[in-house]
Amino acid sequence: RDERSDWSVSGQRKGTTMDLQKVSHAVVYLQEHEIATPEDLQKHLNEKQAVFDDLDGQIHDKEKRLRDIQSQIKAWDSVERLLPIHHEYIKIGWKSKKEKFYQAHKAEIDEYNKAFRFLIKLYPDKKVPISSLKAELEKLPAEIADLNPQLDTVKIDLDELKTVRSIISPPKEKPVPATGPKAKESLIGRLHEKQEYMKERDRQTPPKKTQSHSWENEL
Repeated sequence: RDERSDWSVSGQRKGTTMDLQKVSHAVVYLQEHEIATPEDLQKHLNEKQAVFDDLDGQIHDKEKRLRDIQSQIKAWDSVERLLPIHHEYIKIGWKSKKEKFYQAHKAEIDEYNKAFRFLIKLYPDKKVPISSLKAELEKLPAEIADLNPQLDTVKIDLDELKTVRSIISPPKEKPVPATGPKAKESLIGRLHEKQEYMKERDRQTPPKKTQSHSWENEL
């Protein structure tokens, strides 16, 4: 393929330019958020992760509660709708007649029994707070909708912090210790060193020349 695709007009590798931009962005981020040491960075990460986990947990719990309530209301509707058939069924005394009625209304009777058993486990006193459940069901979607944007915002911040951390200390590198009088300069200092290293590497590695071609070569 065309070797020139790896190089910018200025003669720098495009990948190097992008890396320099990432490092510069990390420097600005650290300065704006007053993050000076590895401990500061880890503290911000821990705090943001805690907020993310809390919001994510709230959403998960509310979504589960929503599904639970929907199941209860569905079961309640089945019991209410099929109660007349159930009453008629249990009133039949003759075994053969009862079996015949069951076969004719098997789906309805089975649905009633399943719904009733489900509700009786939750409400042994048979007092299902249907009004409260329906009221809660109406509120939950709005509550979840309010939390989702908050979670998205926190996730953006958390990802930003993780990106900065990965730029400062890639997996093969050890974090810079934050001790001594220059502790506050440790992170930004390390990033500046990365910038200088990239620039120097770029200066020492000239762009590959590509063979030019013109009509004159054909003459």
